[in-house]
Amino acid sequence: PPHLGIDLSKDISPYIPEIPDEPATSVPLPGGMVLVSKYLPWRIHISSSSVRHLVVALYTALRTRVTEEELKTVGGTGVMRAYAKRVEGMGEEERRKGVRRVDFLLGYTMFVGVEATDETGAWKICL
Repeated sequence: PPHLGIDLSKDISPYIPEIPDEPATSVPLPGGMVLVSKYLPWRIHISSSSVRHLVVALYTALRTRVTEEELKTVGGTGVMRAYAKRVEGMGEEERRKGVRRVDFLLGYTMFVGVEATDETGAWKICL
């Protein structure tokens, strides 16, 4: 499968026209997809399965702010380091927005694709 190489910690709008609007998988997925990662305590549900839609939906899900409770429960120093690195040089406004789910990737933010798992309908996020 082709590798995308999209940095999910940065604005993806420049990439969108280049992302193929073709099926993300070789098999049809009428029920959509569930994306999983060992780095994320959340499962990301994607309703459509085109490559473009998958990338935009994943990026949007990872931009979600993390609650204080989530940060206490599943966060750690690695998440805080990733957050500090992501907002470095972005200005006070981005810093004030706080930790986002993308920070749980611990800096592994270069998205290359998805890979089937043993669980039906679940796909591993390949970084």
